[in-house]
Order: sequence, then C-alpha cells, then structure tokens
Amino acid sequence: MDNRGIGYIDSGLGGLTVVREALKQLPNESVYFVGDEARMPYGPRPTVEIQKFTLQMANFLVKKHNIKALVVACNTATAQALPQLRAYLEIPVIGVISAGALAGINATRNLHVNVIGTQSTVESKAYYDQLIALNSDLVIEQKALPEFVQLVESDMAGTPKGKQIVYQAIHNWMEEKNDGKKSDTLVLGCTHFPILKKEIQAAVDKNVAVVDPASEEILQTAEIMRKNNAFHDSKNINHHEKDVFYTTGNIGRFSKFTREWLNKSNLTIKELHIDQKGLKE
Repeated sequence: MDNRGIGYIDSGLGGLTVVREALKQLPNESVYFVGDEARMPYGPRPTVEIQKFTLQMANFLVKKHNIKALVVACNTATAQALPQLRAYLEIPVIGVISAGALAGINATRNLHVNVIGTQSTVESKAYYDQLIALNSDLVIEQKALPEFVQLVESDMAGTPKGKQIVYQAIHNWMEEKNDGKKSDTLVLGCTHFPILKKEIQAAVDKNVAVVDPASEEILQTAEIMRKNNAFHDSKNINHHEKDVFYTTGNIGRFSKFTREWLNKSNLTIKELHIDQKGLKE
C-alpha cells in the first residue's frame, strides 16, 4: 500500500475531465491537481516553454505533496514534455496520448480514425505515430482546433454560439471520405474537448464513436498502481479530505467550474503564483 496521492497537471480546466474519471475508477486515491490557466493555451507555445511549465507543475506537486504518480492530463504537455518528465521524476508518469490512441483503435470498425487537438499536438504527430504503431493499416486525418480550448475557458460550452462554432469546425470535415470511406471514430486529442462532447457528438454522424482518452489513461494508471502494490489503504479513511485543486488563473471562475464539473461542493481550491523559480502558494 501507498497512501500518498496522485498528481494531475494540465494547461487549464481540461484536465478535470481526467480527474472526474479518476474519481470513478480510483475512488480511494487522493487527488492533487494543477491547472496552469495563467499561461494557457499551451498549444501555440514553443516546445521549450511547454517543457518548462510542465516541469514546474510536476516539481511543485512532488515537493509539496510527495505524490506517488503523475498523470499528465494534457495532450500538448504529453506530446512535448513526456520524455523530460520521465527522465526528471522518480515516480511513474502516465501520458494521455498512448491511452487515446489505444482507445481510438478499440473504437474503430473501418480503420478510419480522425483526431482533433491543439496546434502543437497535431504538429507533433504524436497521435499519428502512436496510432500507426498500433496498426499500420489505419487511415488517419488530424485537425488543429485551438478555438475549442478557448470555448471551454470562456465558459461557452453548451451555449448556442458554442454549438455553432463546433458544428462549423468539424461537420463537413468529418463528412469527407478518404479511400472511399468516412471516418467512424473521432479521438478528442485535447482534454478540454470532452467538456464539449455533447456539441461534438451533435456535429458528427450518430454512428461516429467520439473517444475521450480519459478512461483509458486512468485504466493505465490503475494498472501501474496494481503492479507497484501502490493502492491507497481502503479501510476507514476519508480518502479525499486532503484533495487540493490549484490554479494559476482566476480562482473564482476555476472554483465554480471545478465544483460543477466534479459535482462536489466541498473542495479545497487554492491559487498558485508564478515567479522565476516556478510555482508557489
């Protein structure tokens, strides 16, 4: 057993989609989350900045909370900084892209898979490479949709304007045929995008599988915990009394969204400050 918590990092609110899945699959595991809203979006940033910011979040959680594993709940950070995190940290680091690729493979029936993500994730070809490594017969199309991140961070999910923007961005693209077939699977290659899942599903054919990688990423995390005999003691413990959710951005808006998304009113939410040395309370 290992009663330390698990850390989760993201450029903003999107990583909370992974946390929500973790609360379902790993209900006994404490949660420490950092959303770097002050410096989002990460997608257009140079790789060196993404790596720097990601390492700062990881370093804060390790030093402050002595986490036993780090879940990178951000596709851009996974694409650009996963090797650096694994080299730097002595704990398991779980990325979201391999999980998303596996989930996409499991969902497709005609081997035509589309992926949407940030500019950085798409340009890195991380999803393409992971998917092809799993099945070289796949037909893969990718599209960068950084505006979807802004929709989420601007609280436009579920609004008529948000629905219109999502529809116009992906409907015709998803209807296009490649090798005579339309894609039957759409992988959400940004953890912000599942917050728009209703709008996305409405914009594509009803037979298209819209894949959220969060479930598979937490499955992989659980398997690592099992192999390491690192699950939290499940006896007579309030596992979430020590949970903390941090943001580098607007704490009022972050608090409102986090409580609503996780359906929990009694959460400890704190603001992080950025200085030359990294992040601090």
